[in-house]
Amino acid sequence: MGGANLCAQHLKKISARRAGWGYSAVTLASFTVTLFVGLLKVGVTSDNPDYPWSGQHQKEGSALWWLFEYAYQPLIGTMFALLAFYVASAAFRAFRAKNTEATMLLGAAFIVLLGRTYAGTWLTSAVPEDYSALTFRASRRSS
Repeated sequence: MGGANLCAQHLKKISARRAGWGYSAVTLASFTVTLFVGLLKVGVTSDNPDYPWSGQHQKEGSALWWLFEYAYQPLIGTMFALLAFYVASAAFRAFRAKNTEATMLLGAAFIVLLGRTYAGTWLTSAVPEDYSALTFRASRRSS
């Protein structure tokens, strides 16, 4: 349903030549290429020559792996960076830290944003890996 809706919306935009129709064409082309690369397992090698399509489609070196690693992952990073600045500026404008509660909420938003970055991972590297499992077990015992 999502793919059909994507095609319908962007084909309408292209046929009407509305503003940004070129981006819609790129979106549809990218969707079509990714769909066929994934469905046809382009570049997938199999250990069994009798079943050439039996290899893993996400195996390193396959076309779908390449698209994910070098196109999708950078786009995710870019979107998160834009979203982080947008959320940070919106939170600052909305809260303005006028009272204690607003300041605490602003601090919590900052911690959540920081936790989604490499800096957050680096800052919490001293916390043992088993800490979350230990607190989960302790909370289950107490209930």
